[in-house]
Amino acid sequence: TASASNPFFAPGDKNTPEKNSNKTTMADTRSNALTILQTGLRRKRSPLHLQNWIACVLTLDGRDKFTKLLQYLSRFLSWYFHGLATSSSSSA
Repeated sequence: TASASNPFFAPGDKNTPEKNSNKTTMADTRSNALTILQTGLRRKRSPLHLQNWIACVLTLDGRDKFTKLLQYLSRFLSWYFHGLATSSSSSA
């Protein structure tokens, strides 16, 4: 059987390929994926609203991403202004 040769299916599993009689066609799968994508895009929040930033920062993952953004922004600004100071002092 497929469950014996496939390590992802345990013996007696209800979702084994032999027992799963719900065959979906490729068109059904594409249609479902398109519907999910359209729904997600309609519900997507705008990054321009402050309320969305606050909601993101109040989560642990959001805080990590926000602090990483601040870290990289400060590194970029440091590099940029150091380059400006070096170029202005060498041309003077």
